[in-house]
Amino acid sequence: YYWVRKVNGKVRRLRIGSVGDVTLKLAREKADRFTSLANDGHDPKFIKDANQESADTLCEVFPRFLDHKRTKGRKGKKLSEKTLYDYQKQFDRHLATWGNRPLDTIEKKDVVDLHMKIGKSKPSRPRRSNSESPADKGMEPTANRILSLVGSIYSYAIDVEHFKGLNPASRVEKFEETSRDRFLSYDEIKRFMAALKQEPNTTIRDFLEISILVGQRRANGQSMRWDDIDFDRGVWSIPRIKGGKPHLVPLPNRAIRLLR
Repeated sequence: YYWVRKVNGKVRRLRIGSVGDVTLKLAREKADRFTSLANDGHDPKFIKDANQESADTLCEVFPRFLDHKRTKGRKGKKLSEKTLYDYQKQFDRHLATWGNRPLDTIEKKDVVDLHMKIGKSKPSRPRRSNSESPADKGMEPTANRILSLVGSIYSYAIDVEHFKGLNPASRVEKFEETSRDRFLSYDEIKRFMAALKQEPNTTIRDFLEISILVGQRRANGQSMRWDDIDFDRGVWSIPRIKGGKPHLVPLPNRAIRLLR
């Protein structure tokens, strides 16, 4: 059973219940209550039935979602604090306006509209060069990350907290993303290395040069430990890379000299 009516200029389609779970009499009573609320100028979508247990709000569920991911992330592996920090930033910037809404009031259309709004907005920082890919002109990648976050929050609520509603991010099509293919040319590398030699901070200078020599993610370089370096074999072991498997990186002689 559904109640459908235009309220304050918006069409509302509220689910009353399944035929096998709700009698026709009860369905009519609920529909009459929705109609009464609408006639009084209220939106039934945001008014909870006094006899119905209210779903938790997004702000209430999100911290529990983060705590759960600290102990058990994707495929049973906990997520890093950096990833959780990124989740918090994404939530604060793009989802906080939904914070006080119960989970069962956020619909697929809301998610689609937000995804489109973020994706078609302009990034806050200017483009660095004309060589950036078309995907960098807007915020399509950010919109896709937010869509994934919403889906993950609802998946947690459904699987762990037994939320009875649907996942509004399910089957929402993501923007197509174009991988970046910008690399320094040989001449640019020579000019960069010449400028790097003038850097007075030896820690920054060595870090940047080692990063170029080994070609790994910045976060991995920042978390490098002496225990991870095998000087005899000339190998750097990254214990926690994407996928959770150790990754062995050969170290050039220049990188070994800088580390020593």
